[in-house]
Amino acid sequence: MYLPDMFKVPTGEGGGLDVEMRPRGKARSTTVESLLGMLSLRPMSGYELQISICRTIGNFWQESFGQIYPALRRMAEDGLVEIVPPQGDGTRAEASRRGLPGNGGSRKSIVYRLTQKGWDQLQTWLGLRCERQVMRNELLLKLFFAIEAPDGATIAHVREEQTLLRVDLERYRALEARLPVAQRDNPSLPYFLLTLRHGILYAEAMLRWCEEAIGALEALTEKPTSAVEDGPAGTMIGRNSASGAAQQMAEGTGQ
Repeated sequence: MYLPDMFKVPTGEGGGLDVEMRPRGKARSTTVESLLGMLSLRPMSGYELQISICRTIGNFWQESFGQIYPALRRMAEDGLVEIVPPQGDGTRAEASRRGLPGNGGSRKSIVYRLTQKGWDQLQTWLGLRCERQVMRNELLLKLFFAIEAPDGATIAHVREEQTLLRVDLERYRALEARLPVAQRDNPSLPYFLLTLRHGILYAEAMLRWCEEAIGALEALTEKPTSAVEDGPAGTMIGRNSASGAAQQMAEGTGQ
C-alpha cells in the first residue's frame, strides 16, 4: 500500500521494472486555511479554537496550538479576520454562560470572525487541488525495521494499536449515531458524516490488518531460528540478508 508512494515503478520492456525514486515536494502550510475553516462554523477565540479543533478536525488533522495565536494575529493584520466587539463582560465565564467552551476564568477572550476577504480565501483554497502527503506512522516505521527489534516487541506494538483502534471505532460509531440528532439543522451535517465515515472505515480496515499482522508475526516466531543462529557470524547472517534485501529495495534492484 505504501511502497507506491516511495517508488515510481513503470513497466519496462519485456516485463521488467524500471524503478526510480519519486521525490516529494515540501507540503504547504495550511494553518491559516484550517483556522479559516473553523471560523466559518462560528466566531471563536483562540482558546475556543483549540477546544473545537480537538473535538472535530483533530481526529484527522493536526495543528500546533502554539501557532494558533500568532496565526490569528497575522490573519487580522492581513484582513482575513476581525475582532468581534465583546458581549457581556467579554470573559471566559461569559463565554461559558453563552454555551461556549471555557474554564470559567476571568481573563478576557478576543473573539475572531471572518471578513469577506477571509471567506473569499477559504473558498479559493477549498477549490484548489488537494496535496498528497506522506503518512507518518511510527508503528509501520518500527515494523519495517522489526528484524532488529527485541523479542515480542513488534507484536506488542501491533496489539496496542489494535486496542486503541477498537476504542476509536466505538467512539466514532457512537458519534455517528448521535450527530444526526445533535446537528440535524446544520447544513454541514452531510459533510461531517462523510469525514466521520472515513474514520470508521479506516479503523475497521486497520483492525483487519492488525489481525493479519498478529497472525503473521506469531507464525514468524514459530519458525526455526537455526538459519539465523548458525555460522561464524551468528545472528548477523539473518540480519545481513535482511539488510541486503532492504538495500536492494531502496536501490530499485531487487528481483
